Amino acid sequence: MINVKSISKVISIFLLLSFIFTPLVGLEVEGATNIRLVVNGSDITHLSEPIIVKDRTLVPIRFVVEGIGGEVEWNSEERSVTATRGDSEVYLKIDSYLFSYNNGEEYGLSDVAPEINNLGNGDRTYVPLRLITNAFGIGIEWDGENRVVNIDSNETSKVEDFFQMDITSHNDGDIITGEEDISVDIPEELINSENKLRLILIEKDKNSGFIINESSTDNSTLKYMPKMSENGDKLLIAAIYKDEEFLAGDLVGVNININPEVSLNGVIEGETYSDSITLENTLNFFPKYVRYQLKNVESERTILSGEQDPLGNYTWTPTFENNGTYEIKSIAYDEKDNSYESDGIKVNFALERVLTLRGVSEGMEIDDAVNLIANRNFNVNETHYLIRDKGSEEERVLKTMPYGGYLWFPGPEDAGEYDLKVRVEDTRGNLHDSPWVGVEVLGTPKLIFNGIGPDEVVTGEKELKYKTNVELEDLKFIFTDKENGSRRIIHDDFNDEEIPTYSPIGTDSGKMTVYAEGVYNGQILSTEEVEFNVYLDDIHSSKPIVEKDKFMDFAAKLAVESKENTGMSAALQTAQAILETGWGQYVPVDKYTGKFSYNLFGIKGEGTNGSIISNTWEVYNGVSYRVDDYFRAYNNENEAWQDHKNILLNLERYKGFRDVMYDSTKGAWAVKRAGYATDPQYPIKLMDIIDMYDLNKLDEVEI
Repeated sequence: MINVKSISKVISIFLLLSFIFTPLVGLEVEGATNIRLVVNGSDITHLSEPIIVKDRTLVPIRFVVEGIGGEVEWNSEERSVTATRGDSEVYLKIDSYLFSYNNGEEYGLSDVAPEINNLGNGDRTYVPLRLITNAFGIGIEWDGENRVVNIDSNETSKVEDFFQMDITSHNDGDIITGEEDISVDIPEELINSENKLRLILIEKDKNSGFIINESSTDNSTLKYMPKMSENGDKLLIAAIYKDEEFLAGDLVGVNININPEVSLNGVIEGETYSDSITLENTLNFFPKYVRYQLKNVESERTILSGEQDPLGNYTWTPTFENNGTYEIKSIAYDEKDNSYESDGIKVNFALERVLTLRGVSEGMEIDDAVNLIANRNFNVNETHYLIRDKGSEEERVLKTMPYGGYLWFPGPEDAGEYDLKVRVEDTRGNLHDSPWVGVEVLGTPKLIFNGIGPDEVVTGEKELKYKTNVELEDLKFIFTDKENGSRRIIHDDFNDEEIPTYSPIGTDSGKMTVYAEGVYNGQILSTEEVEFNVYLDDIHSSKPIVEKDKFMDFAAKLAVESKENTGMSAALQTAQAILETGWGQYVPVDKYTGKFSYNLFGIKGEGTNGSIISNTWEVYNGVSYRVDDYFRAYNNENEAWQDHKNILLNLERYKGFRDVMYDSTKGAWAVKRAGYATDPQYPIKLMDIIDMYDLNKLDEVEI
């Protein structure tokens, strides 16, 4: 069995060295030490002048190892060093605190990483001296009077830990089969809200892996919910960082061996339901997404939900036709789309038919258009909206249609008290009626204009749409230039079967107003006045920030830099930029001036370079239209990228995201949960981009 913890203690630093460098406490910069280095009686200081880094003595590894009869091999591609002496071997990588012994069978952490230094003749690989001596079990002695470090391969020395920090919940060789708590004994001096405790799962063969949880050091127990892709022999590292600088750590060798368990919650075996059900999961691993399957036991007809949040829930509302016995399962999918099912739970659905009329309420006064809707829980072939005069009890059909809502705009001739209901014909030809709803129709003659919306920017011909509840005798549209007060009236031969149009002319420019004026029975009906803008010059559209085939590298560079500063998944950041800018080809510009925004995430407001004007959507009298809105502008892409990250890092609504932002899958679902995007497929689209282009490699870490 691999004994990682014991070897990490064997390869730690002498208490002896704590007083060797006492005068140099606080030194961060490398420099000459004026300390002589003697190996097996030979003074090799001229070959390997020691340096001090963070109060630790570093020496060129080659000369020391060769001085004790060993060999050193340099791998330029990996930037790694393998030192051997007899049956002992140590493997180190430049700038990595992690090292291994005996062909990767044993591992440890150093408090100073090996580095390249060009002191003396050419570049040399410098490593902590104590790491070498401990690795090969040889002795070291400090001659304080003469400032000499003596290394004697015939002697051994007592050692102590590099770090007074331990993973207490797990030991070497432990098997992790599902969600577990990882507990760490943290030195008291490192416990504060500014320091981060990270759990990192490392691939032994690759010396790299991924962050699996993190928190401030105020919390010494973190949960680990494994993914199926993490199965295998791994190193579980607990590491403390401050401002992305490694301070301390401990590790154990573990085997991730998940036996997938998926349990369905929200329904009870044999229970009968007559309304919606809400389903959830209990899982012992974190999947890419989950689905819910409902299979009719008699007909075997199967209903399968779309991809759902593993930590969310799914509400299914059955219809009358869904009555019967169903077997319900939860299905979890891993990163390779392998599926894992829960046990089926059989339940019964017994719904009564429901049919009500929506859009009006008992006693309502109607003096405008209302949208009548048949609220039902069963399928229909035909829908009839009916009206009954309360006085004469005469009943008539307002509208017959297959299904859907009906916009009813009663006029003066309809004034009075009525009952309304909806009658439907089901798929078997049976008729069903809703209860009557009593209303009072005022029948005021109305003219509603919805051809141009408030603040809309008109750049070309527009249909002058309107609604009325009377037969107009005449209709005109009055346009006014707000700057000079000039008026223009569109008053063609009135024909209520044709929609009049407005075509801006050269004198129409800037802010304008318009209202409609109709004639009914000699009475003038006027709509409210709408203020809008006319712009007839060239409109600038979005532009690329770089060529499409270069955007991934462009975005990945920004994402990795951001990850190094914030800990936020670079894979997720890159995928968001790809999705939201169409591979960088649709970055907004000012539609009037062409000013480039560098706004890679469509953020509204004012940025470091002010704002640009672009389009957004509004609704007026039931019609959607485009208006101008202000979007943030930046001086460069770095400012834009940082601003987007500031939003995710600082707004309270994204607190849940920040708890998992190191992981692209968990982060994708968390931003959706926080309301970042309305598209229900947003997380899936991000994860598909990440999978297709192997972006998770951007999140790999080496300690």
